[in-house]
Amino acid sequence: MTTFEHAMLGVNGAIAAGLTRRHGWRLAAVAGLAAAAPDWDGLTLVFGSAAFAAGHRLWGHNLVACVFVGRSSAWRTVVGP
Repeated sequence: MTTFEHAMLGVNGAIAAGLTRRHGWRLAAVAGLAAAAPDWDGLTLVFGSAAFAAGHRLWGHNLVACVFVGRSSAWRTVVGP
């Protein structure tokens, strides 16, 4: 799954749940960012393929990272910058 597909899963989920009607498109954008954010661990490629193999799906693809990013994104959306 690519980063774009991760993001579109979040956006489409928000649209399918009817959240854009109640909260607007800003929520769909935040859902897309939250869905794609666990792919940040792909940055380990900068340090070589061994680091990528060791870290990919370990640091970003887990429940703790998903909950943290989702809550942080929602907080920023509700509270503002």
